[in-house]
Amino acid sequence: MDKFLSVFAILTFCTIIIAIISIIAMKQNREVISICNMDDYLKIMTSYISHRGVTKIEEELSERCLQDKLNPEEVKKFRHSLSNMIQSCNSIKSDIRKTIREPILTLFTSVDPTHAEVTLRTLQNWASFMPYINLVMFTNDGQITKQSRDHGWTVFPVTHAGIDGIPVLKTMFQQVIREFSTPYYGFANGDILFTDTLLESLSVTRKYFNHDENVMLTGRRINVPHLTNKELVSYKYMEKVAKDRGELFVISSEDYFITTKHFAWHSIPDLIIGRPAYDNWIVAHARCNHIKVVDTTNTILAIHQTTDKGNKNGHAHKSANYNDALLISSRAPRDYVKGFITCPEWYSYENLCGDIEITKRLAIPLSCAC
Repeated sequence: MDKFLSVFAILTFCTIIIAIISIIAMKQNREVISICNMDDYLKIMTSYISHRGVTKIEEELSERCLQDKLNPEEVKKFRHSLSNMIQSCNSIKSDIRKTIREPILTLFTSVDPTHAEVTLRTLQNWASFMPYINLVMFTNDGQITKQSRDHGWTVFPVTHAGIDGIPVLKTMFQQVIREFSTPYYGFANGDILFTDTLLESLSVTRKYFNHDENVMLTGRRINVPHLTNKELVSYKYMEKVAKDRGELFVISSEDYFITTKHFAWHSIPDLIIGRPAYDNWIVAHARCNHIKVVDTTNTILAIHQTTDKGNKNGHAHKSANYNDALLISSRAPRDYVKGFITCPEWYSYENLCGDIEITKRLAIPLSCAC
Protein backbone atom coordinates (compact mmCIF):
# COMPACT_ATOMS: atom_id res chain seq x y z
CA MET A 1 0.00 0.00 0.00
CA ASP A 2 2.83 2.39 0.88
CA LYS A 3 4.50 1.72 -2.43
CA PHE A 4 1.22 2.39 -4.25
CA LEU A 5 0.75 5.71 -2.49
CA SER A 6 4.32 6.75 -3.27
CA VAL A 7 3.84 5.93 -6.93
CA PHE A 8 0.51 7.77 -6.83
CA ALA A 9 2.25 10.85 -5.43
CA ILE A 10 4.71 10.82 -8.31
CA LEU A 11 1.91 10.43 -10.82
CA THR A 12 0.02 13.33 -9.32
CA PHE A 13 3.14 15.47 -9.52
CA CYS A 14 3.39 14.59 -13.19
CA THR A 15 -0.23 15.68 -13.50
CA ILE A 16 0.73 19.03 -11.98
CA ILE A 17 3.48 19.51 -14.56
CA ILE A 18 1.08 18.54 -17.34
CA ALA A 19 -1.45 20.99 -15.96
CA ILE A 20 1.12 23.78 -15.97
CA ILE A 21 2.04 23.02 -19.55
CA SER A 22 -1.64 22.89 -20.45
CA ILE A 23 -2.19 26.30 -18.88
CA ILE A 24 0.54 27.65 -21.10
CA ALA A 25 -0.77 25.97 -24.22
CA MET A 26 -4.52 26.26 -23.79
CA LYS A 27 -5.45 29.92 -24.20
CA GLN A 28 -8.97 31.12 -24.60
CA ASN A 29 -7.67 33.77 -26.99
CA ARG A 30 -5.17 32.08 -29.32
CA GLU A 31 -4.38 35.33 -31.15
CA VAL A 32 -2.69 36.88 -28.13
CA ILE A 33 1.02 36.11 -27.98
CA SER A 34 2.06 35.20 -24.43
CA ILE A 35 5.12 36.93 -23.05
CA CYS A 36 5.26 34.62 -20.02
CA ASN A 37 7.93 31.93 -19.85
CA MET A 38 8.07 28.69 -17.88
CA ASP A 39 9.80 30.39 -14.93
CA ASP A 40 6.87 32.78 -14.65
CA TYR A 41 4.40 29.93 -14.41
CA LEU A 42 6.50 28.05 -11.87
CA LYS A 43 6.64 31.17 -9.71
CA ILE A 44 2.88 31.54 -10.03
CA MET A 45 2.29 27.96 -8.88
CA THR A 46 4.83 28.26 -6.06
CA SER A 47 3.18 31.42 -4.77
CA TYR A 48 -0.26 29.85 -5.02
CA ILE A 49 0.84 26.79 -3.05
CA SER A 50 2.69 28.83 -0.42
CA HIS A 51 -0.48 30.84 0.16
CA ARG A 52 -2.35 27.54 0.54
CA GLY A 53 -4.75 28.41 -2.23
CA VAL A 54 -6.25 31.39 -0.38
CA THR A 55 -5.84 33.52 -3.47
CA LYS A 56 -6.94 32.61 -6.96
CA ILE A 57 -4.31 31.52 -9.44
CA GLU A 58 -5.37 34.40 -11.69
CA GLU A 59 -4.45 36.86 -8.92
CA GLU A 60 -0.91 35.51 -8.88
CA LEU A 61 -0.28 36.53 -12.50
CA SER A 62 2.32 39.24 -12.94
CA GLU A 63 1.61 42.25 -15.13
CA ARG A 64 3.40 40.87 -18.13
CA CYS A 65 1.36 37.66 -17.85
CA LEU A 66 -2.04 39.31 -17.59
CA GLN A 67 -2.71 38.71 -21.27
CA ASP A 68 -2.80 34.97 -20.60
CA LYS A 69 -6.25 33.50 -20.13
CA LEU A 70 -6.38 30.49 -17.82
CA ASN A 71 -8.60 27.59 -18.70
CA PRO A 72 -10.93 27.02 -15.70
CA GLU A 73 -10.94 23.25 -16.25
CA GLU A 74 -7.13 23.11 -16.11
CA VAL A 75 -7.10 25.17 -12.92
CA LYS A 76 -9.59 22.74 -11.40
CA LYS A 77 -7.39 19.78 -12.40
CA PHE A 78 -4.37 21.42 -10.85
CA ARG A 79 -6.14 22.00 -7.52
CA HIS A 80 -7.42 18.43 -7.47
CA SER A 81 -3.98 16.96 -8.23
CA LEU A 82 -2.33 19.10 -5.58
CA SER A 83 -4.88 18.04 -2.98
CA ASN A 84 -4.39 14.35 -3.83
CA MET A 85 -0.62 14.61 -3.54
CA ILE A 86 -0.77 16.28 -0.12
CA GLN A 87 -3.22 13.69 1.18
CA SER A 88 -1.16 10.75 -0.09
CA CYS A 89 2.06 12.15 1.40
CA ASN A 90 0.44 12.74 4.79
CA SER A 91 -1.05 9.25 4.87
CA ILE A 92 2.27 7.39 4.61
CA LYS A 93 4.33 9.29 7.17
CA SER A 94 5.27 7.19 10.20
CA ASP A 95 7.96 6.79 12.81
CA ILE A 96 10.22 4.07 11.45
CA ARG A 97 11.24 2.92 14.92
CA LYS A 98 7.66 1.96 15.72
CA THR A 99 7.71 -0.53 12.84
CA ILE A 100 10.88 -2.37 13.93
CA ARG A 101 9.93 -5.16 16.36
CA GLU A 102 13.39 -6.73 16.73
CA PRO A 103 16.99 -5.83 15.82
CA ILE A 104 17.18 -5.34 12.07
CA LEU A 105 20.98 -5.15 11.76
CA THR A 106 24.16 -6.34 13.44
CA LEU A 107 26.73 -3.63 12.79
CA PHE A 108 30.42 -4.04 13.60
CA THR A 109 33.73 -2.27 13.22
CA SER A 110 37.35 -2.20 14.39
CA VAL A 111 39.20 0.99 15.20
CA ASP A 112 42.67 2.47 15.44
CA PRO A 113 43.54 2.88 19.16
CA THR A 114 45.32 6.17 18.40
CA HIS A 115 42.08 7.83 17.24
CA ALA A 116 40.56 8.14 20.72
CA GLU A 117 38.27 11.14 20.10
CA VAL A 118 36.99 9.80 16.80
CA THR A 119 36.33 6.38 18.34
CA LEU A 120 34.40 7.85 21.26
CA ARG A 121 32.09 9.75 18.92
CA THR A 122 31.45 6.56 16.94
CA LEU A 123 30.68 4.60 20.11
CA GLN A 124 28.17 7.21 21.20
CA ASN A 125 26.58 7.73 17.80
CA TRP A 126 26.06 4.06 17.00
CA ALA A 127 24.76 3.39 20.53
CA SER A 128 21.83 5.71 19.76
CA PHE A 129 20.44 2.97 17.48
CA MET A 130 20.08 0.36 20.20
CA PRO A 131 18.00 -1.79 20.57
CA TYR A 132 17.19 -1.69 16.86
CA ILE A 133 20.79 -2.52 15.94
CA ASN A 134 23.24 -4.92 17.62
CA LEU A 135 26.71 -3.34 17.93
CA VAL A 136 30.01 -5.25 17.90
CA MET A 137 33.57 -4.02 18.34
CA PHE A 138 36.50 -6.18 17.24
CA THR A 139 39.57 -5.23 19.27
CA ASN A 140 42.39 -6.55 21.42
CA ASP A 141 42.89 -3.16 23.09
CA GLY A 142 41.87 -3.02 26.76
CA GLN A 143 40.84 0.64 26.78
CA ILE A 144 38.66 0.32 23.68
CA THR A 145 37.15 -2.85 25.10
CA LYS A 146 36.10 -1.01 28.27
CA GLN A 147 34.75 2.02 26.43
CA SER A 148 32.78 -0.15 24.02
CA ARG A 149 31.17 -2.18 26.79
CA ASP A 150 30.37 1.01 28.72
CA HIS A 151 28.32 2.11 25.70
CA GLY A 152 26.47 -1.20 25.45
CA TRP A 153 28.53 -2.80 22.68
CA THR A 154 29.50 -6.46 22.43
CA VAL A 155 33.27 -6.94 22.15
CA PHE A 156 35.01 -9.77 20.26
CA PRO A 157 38.80 -10.24 20.06
CA VAL A 158 40.56 -10.01 16.71
CA THR A 159 41.48 -13.62 15.94
CA HIS A 160 42.34 -13.37 12.25
CA ALA A 161 44.51 -10.48 11.10
CA GLY A 162 46.71 -9.54 8.20
CA ILE A 163 49.67 -7.19 8.23
CA ASP A 164 50.09 -4.90 11.27
CA GLY A 165 47.38 -6.81 13.13
CA ILE A 166 44.61 -5.36 10.94
CA PRO A 167 41.47 -7.55 11.01
CA VAL A 168 40.35 -9.64 8.05
CA LEU A 169 36.88 -8.52 6.96
CA LYS A 170 35.34 -11.86 6.07
CA THR A 171 36.24 -13.43 9.43
CA MET A 172 34.43 -10.66 11.29
CA PHE A 173 31.36 -11.12 9.10
CA GLN A 174 31.38 -14.87 9.65
CA GLN A 175 31.58 -14.47 13.42
CA VAL A 176 28.73 -11.98 13.80
CA ILE A 177 26.53 -14.12 11.53
CA ARG A 178 27.19 -17.08 13.84
CA GLU A 179 26.57 -15.11 17.03
CA PHE A 180 23.54 -13.01 16.08
CA SER A 181 20.29 -13.54 14.21
CA THR A 182 19.23 -10.41 12.32
CA PRO A 183 17.99 -9.73 8.79
CA TYR A 184 21.17 -7.79 7.96
CA TYR A 185 24.84 -7.77 8.93
CA GLY A 186 27.09 -4.82 8.25
CA PHE A 187 30.58 -3.42 8.55
CA ALA A 188 31.38 0.29 8.57
CA ASN A 189 34.68 2.05 9.08
CA GLY A 190 35.18 3.17 12.66
CA ASP A 191 35.19 6.87 11.78
CA ILE A 192 31.73 6.86 10.17
CA LEU A 193 28.67 8.35 11.87
CA PHE A 194 25.05 7.65 10.88
CA THR A 195 21.60 9.20 11.26
CA ASP A 196 18.22 7.48 11.41
CA THR A 197 18.28 7.33 7.61
CA LEU A 198 20.17 4.07 8.20
CA LEU A 199 17.13 2.49 9.86
CA GLU A 200 14.76 3.91 7.25
CA SER A 201 16.79 2.52 4.35
CA LEU A 202 17.07 -0.91 5.97
CA SER A 203 13.35 -1.06 6.65
CA VAL A 204 12.51 -0.17 3.04
CA THR A 205 15.07 -2.67 1.71
CA ARG A 206 13.51 -5.46 3.74
CA LYS A 207 10.09 -4.67 2.31
CA TYR A 208 11.35 -4.37 -1.26
CA PHE A 209 13.38 -7.59 -1.54
CA ASN A 210 12.37 -11.11 -0.56
CA HIS A 211 13.94 -12.23 2.71
CA ASP A 212 15.82 -15.06 1.01
CA GLU A 213 17.40 -12.80 -1.62
CA ASN A 214 21.12 -12.07 -1.55
CA VAL A 215 21.39 -8.29 -1.16
CA MET A 216 24.22 -5.84 -0.42
CA LEU A 217 23.88 -2.17 0.52
CA THR A 218 26.80 0.20 0.12
CA GLY A 219 27.40 3.87 -0.56
CA ARG A 220 29.58 6.94 -0.52
CA ARG A 221 30.32 9.03 2.53
CA ILE A 222 30.17 12.75 3.25
CA ASN A 223 33.47 14.17 4.50
CA VAL A 224 33.02 16.74 7.27
CA PRO A 225 36.22 18.25 8.68
CA HIS A 226 36.77 18.80 12.40
CA LEU A 227 33.37 17.84 13.75
CA THR A 228 32.50 19.11 17.20
CA ASN A 229 30.40 17.36 19.83
CA LYS A 230 27.82 20.16 19.63
CA GLU A 231 27.27 19.34 15.96
CA LEU A 232 26.25 15.78 16.85
CA VAL A 233 23.47 16.56 19.34
CA SER A 234 20.73 15.26 17.01
CA TYR A 235 20.26 13.55 13.67
CA LYS A 236 18.65 16.67 12.24
CA TYR A 237 21.61 18.80 13.24
CA MET A 238 23.98 16.25 11.75
CA GLU A 239 22.07 16.49 8.48
CA LYS A 240 22.42 20.26 8.55
CA VAL A 241 26.15 20.08 9.25
CA ALA A 242 26.63 17.59 6.41
CA LYS A 243 24.74 19.87 4.05
CA ASP A 244 26.55 23.05 5.14
CA ARG A 245 30.11 21.76 5.56
CA GLY A 246 30.20 18.30 4.02
CA GLU A 247 31.59 17.11 0.72
CA LEU A 248 30.61 13.88 -1.04
CA PHE A 249 33.65 11.62 -1.43
CA VAL A 250 34.92 10.02 -4.65
CA ILE A 251 33.01 7.30 -6.52
CA SER A 252 35.86 4.84 -5.98
CA SER A 253 35.38 4.70 -2.22
CA GLU A 254 32.75 2.84 -0.17
CA ASP A 255 32.81 2.91 3.63
CA TYR A 256 30.09 0.48 4.65
CA PHE A 257 28.80 -2.90 3.49
CA ILE A 258 25.52 -4.38 4.65
CA THR A 259 24.58 -7.89 3.54
CA THR A 260 22.25 -10.74 4.40
CA LYS A 261 23.36 -14.05 5.88
CA HIS A 262 23.26 -15.52 2.36
CA PHE A 263 26.43 -13.71 1.29
CA ALA A 264 29.17 -16.32 0.72
CA TRP A 265 31.91 -14.80 2.86
CA HIS A 266 33.81 -18.10 2.93
CA SER A 267 34.68 -17.57 -0.75
CA ILE A 268 36.18 -14.11 -0.21
CA PRO A 269 39.99 -13.66 0.02
CA ASP A 270 41.50 -12.56 3.34
CA LEU A 271 41.18 -8.84 2.58
CA ILE A 272 41.86 -6.46 5.45
CA ILE A 273 39.94 -3.32 6.32
CA GLY A 274 41.37 0.19 6.22
CA ARG A 275 43.58 -0.40 3.19
CA PRO A 276 42.83 0.32 -0.49
CA ALA A 277 41.15 -2.11 -2.90
CA TYR A 278 39.04 -4.22 -0.55
CA ASP A 279 35.92 -2.07 -0.94
CA ASN A 280 35.85 -1.96 -4.74
CA TRP A 281 36.80 -5.63 -5.02
CA ILE A 282 33.94 -6.78 -2.78
CA VAL A 283 31.35 -4.66 -4.60
CA ALA A 284 32.59 -5.87 -8.00
CA HIS A 285 32.61 -9.47 -6.76
CA ALA A 286 29.04 -9.15 -5.48
CA ARG A 287 27.74 -7.55 -8.66
CA CYS A 288 29.42 -10.05 -10.97
CA ASN A 289 28.06 -12.95 -8.93
CA HIS A 290 24.45 -11.80 -9.37
CA ILE A 291 24.04 -10.36 -5.88
CA LYS A 292 21.63 -7.41 -5.82
CA VAL A 293 23.87 -4.47 -4.88
CA VAL A 294 22.05 -1.26 -3.92
CA ASP A 295 23.73 2.14 -3.94
CA THR A 296 22.24 3.83 -0.86
CA THR A 297 24.29 7.03 -1.07
CA ASN A 298 21.12 9.09 -1.56
CA THR A 299 19.32 7.71 1.49
CA ILE A 300 21.96 6.68 4.07
CA LEU A 301 23.83 9.67 5.44
CA ALA A 302 27.30 8.36 6.32
CA ILE A 303 29.40 11.15 7.82
CA HIS A 304 33.16 10.74 7.82
CA GLN A 305 34.96 12.38 10.74
CA THR A 306 37.72 14.02 8.73
CA THR A 307 40.76 14.90 10.85
CA ASP A 308 44.11 16.49 10.02
CA LYS A 309 45.13 13.16 8.45
CA GLY A 310 42.75 13.85 5.57
CA ASN A 311 40.44 11.60 3.62
CA LYS A 312 42.87 9.07 2.13
CA ASN A 313 44.72 7.96 5.22
CA GLY A 314 44.69 4.32 4.12
CA HIS A 315 46.81 5.19 1.08
CA ALA A 316 49.56 6.69 3.24
CA HIS A 317 50.55 3.50 5.07
CA LYS A 318 53.48 1.35 4.04
CA SER A 319 51.02 -1.54 3.77
CA ALA A 320 48.75 0.35 1.35
CA ASN A 321 49.26 -2.29 -1.40
CA TYR A 322 48.56 -5.25 0.88
CA ASN A 323 45.12 -6.12 -0.50
CA ASP A 324 46.16 -5.66 -4.12
CA ALA A 325 49.18 -7.92 -3.61
CA LEU A 326 46.98 -10.52 -1.90
CA LEU A 327 44.59 -10.58 -4.86
CA ILE A 328 47.48 -10.92 -7.30
CA SER A 329 48.94 -13.87 -5.35
CA SER A 330 45.52 -15.56 -5.21
CA ARG A 331 44.97 -14.95 -8.94
CA ALA A 332 41.68 -13.22 -8.24
CA PRO A 333 40.30 -10.72 -10.81
CA ARG A 334 41.24 -7.13 -10.04
CA ASP A 335 38.72 -5.12 -12.06
CA TYR A 336 38.28 -2.50 -9.33
CA VAL A 337 36.36 -0.10 -11.55
CA LYS A 338 33.50 -2.62 -11.62
CA GLY A 339 33.14 -1.94 -7.93
CA PHE A 340 32.82 1.84 -8.17
CA ILE A 341 29.61 3.20 -6.67
CA THR A 342 28.37 4.17 -10.13
CA CYS A 343 28.09 0.48 -11.05
CA PRO A 344 25.39 -1.10 -8.81
CA GLU A 345 22.27 -1.88 -10.83
CA TRP A 346 20.02 -0.73 -7.99
CA TYR A 347 19.85 2.52 -6.05
CA SER A 348 17.69 4.12 -3.38
CA TYR A 349 16.21 7.61 -3.49
CA GLU A 350 13.67 9.86 -1.80
CA ASN A 351 10.39 10.34 -3.64
CA LEU A 352 8.32 13.53 -3.72
CA CYS A 353 6.84 12.77 -0.31
CA GLY A 354 10.31 12.36 1.21
CA ASP A 355 9.94 8.59 1.56
CA ILE A 356 12.62 6.13 0.49
CA GLU A 357 12.20 3.90 -2.55
CA ILE A 358 14.44 1.50 -4.45
CA THR A 359 14.64 1.18 -8.21
CA LYS A 360 16.91 -0.01 -11.02
CA ARG A 361 19.32 2.34 -12.74
CA LEU A 362 18.34 3.17 -16.28
CA ALA A 363 21.94 3.24 -17.48
CA ILE A 364 25.16 1.63 -16.23
CA PRO A 365 28.61 2.77 -17.47
CA LEU A 366 30.20 0.36 -19.96
CA SER A 367 33.21 0.05 -17.66
CA CYS A 368 30.97 -1.70 -15.10
CA ALA A 369 30.21 -4.68 -17.35
CA CYS A 370 31.13 -8.02 -15.77
